[in-house]
Amino acid sequence: MAEFPALPLWTDAYLADLHPRLTLEEHGCMILLMQFAWRSPDCRLVDDNKKLARMLGVSAAKWRKLRPVMEEIWTVKDKFWSQKRLTKEFEFVTGRREKYAERARRGGEGKALKDKETGPLEAETSSAEAEPEQDASGAKEGVTHNPQPTPTLKKEKKDLSDERSKESSGALELVPPKGLDRTGFVAWWKLYPRKVGKKAAERNYLTILRKREATAEELQAGLHRSIAHWNAEGTETKFIIHPERWLSKGHWKDDLTTRKRASTYDIVKARALNGARDGDDGTGAVDGAGEADQPGPPALQSG
Repeated sequence: MAEFPALPLWTDAYLADLHPRLTLEEHGCMILLMQFAWRSPDCRLVDDNKKLARMLGVSAAKWRKLRPVMEEIWTVKDKFWSQKRLTKEFEFVTGRREKYAERARRGGEGKALKDKETGPLEAETSSAEAEPEQDASGAKEGVTHNPQPTPTLKKEKKDLSDERSKESSGALELVPPKGLDRTGFVAWWKLYPRKVGKKAAERNYLTILRKREATAEELQAGLHRSIAHWNAEGTETKFIIHPERWLSKGHWKDDLTTRKRASTYDIVKARALNGARDGDDGTGAVDGAGEADQPGPPALQSG
């Protein structure tokens, strides 16, 4: 395996610098030279035409045609070929590789020193005794090399994610703000005629209490007034406003003490009952007179 199996190739810079200048054959020559240089000591090639032609798999005559183009990109000095950008990447990768090797070597020396201080028998015994037991972080007891703190923060994050998943699945009920009792909402919800959007309604309900826009008693009283109004108007349940909108729009403050307006159905029914005696056909005209009824709905009569 090559010493550096991964060759960093900055495609944007390569294409911007060389694509307009090189032919397809010259691109292939450039890539091969870069790879051979990367695998060579000091990231450079010996200036030997026969060896270079053999590396590229071309004849000596073909290499003589390609060489002038390559010399514009590569630097030929002291009988060696080198490329500025490629050498820079080579030095960077080499330096990083040496740092990693030094860190690994220091870690190995530290472990060997610990084993030497405790002794082989003692180290094996402590390792065998600590094998079946583990602490909360997953590390074996008795091993003090490279200790890790207990990841309490990760555990808290995991618990929080579990709670969020339960809430999204409906298994976790909405928690009321601190100091607020949700029993008031339970009673209010049982009273509301249209049972839709319970979670949204509870959220709005608790928000109103938390902001002190109204008390639970005021919300309950306002709902009683609205129910009385809906009953008086003959409003069907499917046409009653959603509970969360009733709360968000502040309908508990509505003044519903105005006189009830008779519905069209009630007017027609009343006219039919009154007209049966007076000769009215229910359209508002009186037999023999040709006059319309007086403006305003007639009084509703019971049964």
